[in-house]
Amino acid sequence: MNEPETLPSAAARLAVRGYLQSLPEAAFAPELSQRLQVRTRAGLARSRRFAGTVRVALAAALALLLLVPGSRLSLVPPATERLASASAPAPAAATVLAQVQALDRELQAAIQRGDSAARLAALWAERDAVVALLSSSTPVHPARI
Repeated sequence: MNEPETLPSAAARLAVRGYLQSLPEAAFAPELSQRLQVRTRAGLARSRRFAGTVRVALAAALALLLLVPGSRLSLVPPATERLASASAPAPAAATVLAQVQALDRELQAAIQRGDSAARLAALWAERDAVVALLSSSTPVHPARI
């Protein structure tokens, strides 16, 4: 049967390495080194062209992602989002709506705590006043012209 070979010791490896380093370098023909240089330069040029092509393709793909509406990276919002933002309430109405929602939460908490009827009436009156601002035809804040 074949027995597994043991690896050479470190001293043996150093001895072999020293012997190989002591051997003279092989002399190559001058034409061979010139051909190797030409091939190396051609390979580097091919690599640079390929890298340039990849860079252009990546830049085009990123630009396409940024310009296509609806993609996650898009700088242009989708048409539905543009329409929604155009019909969104004015900032003044949004702040009034936020006040109403805050008062609703406060009312709900007061009811759950079992606050007095006077406190609940005061909260309802405050909420009704804010809702009146929201439903009135005059703007809450004067419009700047």
